[in-house]
Amino acid sequence: MPADISFLIPGGALQGPVFARLLEEREKLATLPPGTVVGNYRIVDVLGRGGASVVYRAERNDGTFAQAVALKVVRPDPRLRDYLKRERNILGQLGHPGIARIFDGGETKDGEPWYAMELINGRRIDLWCAFPRADWRECVRLLIAVCEAVQYAHTHLVVHSDLKPSNIVVSTDGFPRLLDFGISRELREPPFDNGITFTPGFASPEQMNGELTTAASDIYQLGRILEVLLDPTGGAQGVHGLDERNLHSVIRRATAQDPQARYTSAAGLRADLVRVRDRYAASAMRGRWRDHAGFFLRRHALLAGVLTLSLIVVAGLVARYLFDIRAERDRTEQEAHHALITNEVLANMFRSASPSAEIASNMKATDLLERSVANTLRRFADAPQQRAIAVESLALAHLDLGDRTKARELIDTAQNRRA
Repeated sequence: MPADISFLIPGGALQGPVFARLLEEREKLATLPPGTVVGNYRIVDVLGRGGASVVYRAERNDGTFAQAVALKVVRPDPRLRDYLKRERNILGQLGHPGIARIFDGGETKDGEPWYAMELINGRRIDLWCAFPRADWRECVRLLIAVCEAVQYAHTHLVVHSDLKPSNIVVSTDGFPRLLDFGISRELREPPFDNGITFTPGFASPEQMNGELTTAASDIYQLGRILEVLLDPTGGAQGVHGLDERNLHSVIRRATAQDPQARYTSAAGLRADLVRVRDRYAASAMRGRWRDHAGFFLRRHALLAGVLTLSLIVVAGLVARYLFDIRAERDRTEQEAHHALITNEVLANMFRSASPSAEIASNMKATDLLERSVANTLRRFADAPQQRAIAVESLALAHLDLGDRTKARELIDTAQNRRA
C-alpha cells in the first residue's frame, strides 16, 4: 500500500507571502532521479512534492540493515534551511510512539538540506474513518491516542500549530501517528514570523488573527478534527442520541472562541473522550439526571435487564401472596359467618321450645327440629344465603338423629336456595 505523504509537505493549504513565492518557484526544484544516494540512503521514487521540498521513498544503502524511510529534501534557501533545522531539532527531541521518528539528516552534494524519517504505510485519519465508515467509538479511540501524543509534545514545550487530518496517519495496525512539525514552535523560544500562518478550516481564532500559538491552539485543532471525523456525510457512523449530544459537548468546549474556555490540556480533552467512549457523561456536558440515568442503563444493560426481570418476578409473587391472603380472609369471614348463623339457629331451636321446662322435656327432638325449621325459614325469609346456611345446620341435626330422609330434603332445599 503506498504511503500517504501529504503530511510531509509543509503547510498544506496555507496562506502567507513566503508560501506564495514558493508556489511560483515550485518547478525550479529539481527532482533527484531514482538510485541517487543521499547520505546513507538510496532514492527509490518520489512520494510527493511541494513548493519548498520533495519527499522521496528511500532505502538504507550502507549495508547495515534494511530500512525504508521518507526522505525529505528542501530547496537550498537560507530561510527554508532554518525551518528544516527547527523541525529536525524538534522531532529529534520527541520520542513518543504516536509521533513519527526522525532517523538521520544532513545536506546533499548540492547543499540541499534533508532528513530521513519513519515511513508509515497507512491512511490519513479521516480516510481511515470514512472508507469503510468506522464506528464512532473507533474514531474516538484514534483521537484519544492522538491526544496522548499531543500532550507528550506539550510537556516537552512543543506546540504543533498545524494539527489536521492530513498530518495524522493511521498505520495498517490501526495506530495513529502524528507528523509534520514544519510550523511548530517551542514555547521557550521567542516569537518568530514563520511566513506560513495557518491552514484554513483548522486554524484557531488566535492564529487567524496573527497571534502567537499556544497549547490552546492545538486543543482547538483537535476539536475540529473530532468534528470532521464525526461528520455524518463522510465520517463515522452509528452516533446518535445521548452519545451524539455527549460528543458535541466535547467539540463545543474544545473549539470555544475564547482560549480560556477550552480544555486546559490535551490530557483533559483525552479524559473526556474516554468518558464518552465508556458511556459516561463528559465533563463538558451539562446533563440532566435523566441523561446520567440513560448512560447508566447503557453501561449496565445486562444488569438492568436482570433487575427488571427480578422486579417483575417479585411483583408477581407479591400479587400472588396478597391474593392468597385475601382468599384466606374471605374463607375465614365466611366460616365465621357460617358459625354465627349456626349458633343463632341453635339458640332459636331452644327458644322454640315451650316456655315451660316440663313441656320442653316432654317434646321429642324431631318435633323440636321441625319447629326450629319453621322458625328459621320465617326468620331468614329475606336472606337466602343465611337461610341456606341455617337449613344446612338443621339438616345435619336430622342426620345425627338418624332421619336421613328429612336431612336430604333439607339439604336439597338449602342448595336450591343458595343457587
